[in-house]
Amino acid sequence: MTWKQKKLILSRCIVLLFIVFSYLQWDEYTDFHQKNVEYTQESKKTIQEISNFELDQLQLIQNPEMFKTPNKKLLEQITNEINNAEKRVWLETYILTEKRIQQAVKKSHNNWVDVKVVLEKNPYKAYSINNKSYKNLTGSWVNVHWSNTKNFSLNHSKFLLIDDFAYISTWNFSYSTFTKNRDFFVKTSDPKIIEKLEKIFINDYQWKKEIFEFPNLVISPENTRTKFNKLVQSAQKNIDIYFQYAKDDKFLNELITASKKWIKIRIVFPKTMKDDTEVLNILKNNQIEYRFLEKNKMHSKAIYVDKKYLFLWSINFSHYSIDRNREIWIILKNSKILSDFGKIFNNDFKQNITEK
Repeated sequence: MTWKQKKLILSRCIVLLFIVFSYLQWDEYTDFHQKNVEYTQESKKTIQEISNFELDQLQLIQNPEMFKTPNKKLLEQITNEINNAEKRVWLETYILTEKRIQQAVKKSHNNWVDVKVVLEKNPYKAYSINNKSYKNLTGSWVNVHWSNTKNFSLNHSKFLLIDDFAYISTWNFSYSTFTKNRDFFVKTSDPKIIEKLEKIFINDYQWKKEIFEFPNLVISPENTRTKFNKLVQSAQKNIDIYFQYAKDDKFLNELITASKKWIKIRIVFPKTMKDDTEVLNILKNNQIEYRFLEKNKMHSKAIYVDKKYLFLWSINFSHYSIDRNREIWIILKNSKILSDFGKIFNNDFKQNITEK
């Protein structure tokens, strides 16, 4: 057999193999292509919904409760709720170091409760902090998944689903959250909130990528700027803010624009912000008041506008947190929670002094 004949036979074999492979994989290929088309169409629809967002779309959340920390009793409450779960415990968090929470999660798993955990593998400047808890939980056969870095830079969200209720918060699952930090928790059993959090969790757990929208939730990295801008621009009299830091120029510009309309803006910072003289000078020059929380470690993130709307969230005011991280906010307009938050903020603001 000549070389040309061998080459011809080899070429035909390759073509035949390609045809057979294509035939066998055709359904998988078409299914993959169809899912991409559906995702693109659904994404466009959701993005349009986000761009059309207005504050009058916000709903009253059913039976919400708000908790602030430091609060050791809250740690005991959440631990007991996990221990007594009947159907599920789904936890998505940036940092998980609290030993009692981990023990409760393992207990629920041993009680045949559906337990799933999503953890950030490389928290900023604390890259191995979750490794011990990951090994602790997976060593007891708890289903723990690291977040997918291809979908977002960091998973900085903090929420917990237990049976038919959920917690959304500004905290991490650490001991200091409950003993030292100023943080806020919102507990709700509102079916619409629960349904959306379920979808977000499952997508993050399965490493799927989807854009979500619901008026009372702000879900980074998709819809943060739109909703924040609408909130600030709606202000008529007051904006009260807990910032851990302020590193995003666009957000600062929105606040400066509001201050020029004679909106009274007050900010509570952690003590670490004392060194950020550039931002502090910008605030001073635009008549934006600020205080440093001296008594507790200031880790909360919240915006309170005109005693009408309250944003509580996991997000920090930085480009990464806003545009690249997974973050979850909740928007509230329930009168009791707004009143309670206003009292807490006023107390924190009045008990601390501006840097001299």
